[in-house]
Amino acid sequence: LFEKEIGEHLHYHDILHTEYVAQQAELIGQHSDLSPEENSIVTVAAWFHDSGFVSISDGHEEASKDIARKFLSDRGMQGDFIDSVLLCIEATKMPQNPGDNRLARVLCDADMAYLSEDFYLERTALLRKEWNQGSGKSFSKKDYFKETVELFKNHSYYTVYGQDTYSAGKERNFLKLNTLLEKTPKGGKGKANESSKKNNKARAKS
Repeated sequence: LFEKEIGEHLHYHDILHTEYVAQQAELIGQHSDLSPEENSIVTVAAWFHDSGFVSISDGHEEASKDIARKFLSDRGMQGDFIDSVLLCIEATKMPQNPGDNRLARVLCDADMAYLSEDFYLERTALLRKEWNQGSGKSFSKKDYFKETVELFKNHSYYTVYGQDTYSAGKERNFLKLNTLLEKTPKGGKGKANESSKKNNKARAKS
């Protein structure tokens, strides 16, 4: 799907991001006392959670659910399994809202685990590039950093593993973002590196 149908403007929501989230979902699930079937649900949901981007950006979660539902139904998966997958995907819609569902909480943390990573600045630069090309607007680095700082302020990890594992790295990146925000003049380019050369580091993370 990502090889054949992904849009050229999707620099962030690509197969690299999807692989990363699937790895993190499986890892968090293993450390959250999920059963093998529950972990399978979360991992499958991770693989499909952004698949809807092949057709639409705004509201892609519904498209992702449609793709997942058809794929799993065609392969004879049980209705309860499919419903759980779709619920997890729905919970990743921003702002995230997993409620008390343990599986959805795992996927939400996996989706946002990158906030803690050393490669965060490289990946978030690609997200800004994607937004600019997809919307046809020019989202300055200053405005983007402001938006992202607010995201960090309002975001919390839901699982104990996420809180214990990702919080320190997230705090480091939050400080870096604040520094960049202060140094970036309005409409300026700032110092964030938009190169994707370091993105392969994400593949080694699990």
